[in-house]
Amino acid sequence: MIYPSVGQYTEAIKLAEQSPEDYFATMTTLRPVLGADGNPVMSSGNFAVVFKMQDQNDGKIYALKCFTRDQEGRNESYRLIADELE
Repeated sequence: MIYPSVGQYTEAIKLAEQSPEDYFATMTTLRPVLGADGNPVMSSGNFAVVFKMQDQNDGKIYALKCFTRDQEGRNESYRLIADELE
C-alpha cells in the first residue's frame, strides 16, 4: 500500500482548516492547532505523523495520527489496545 507523505498530509490538514465539512465527514468540529508560523502543530516519526487538533465545541485537544508506511503487526496491536481500553 502506498501512503501519503508527511507533506501531503500537512497540505490536506491545511485545506481541511478552510473547509472542514469537505474533509472530515464525521469530525467536522475538529480544527488543527496552528503554530506561530501558521502551520499545523505536528510531530512525525518512523511510521506516522501526528497532528494536534482541537474540538471547536468543547475545546478538547486530540491527536490525529496519519500513517506514512506499513508496519507489521499494527492491526493486532491496535486491536489489543482497544480491547484493553474497553
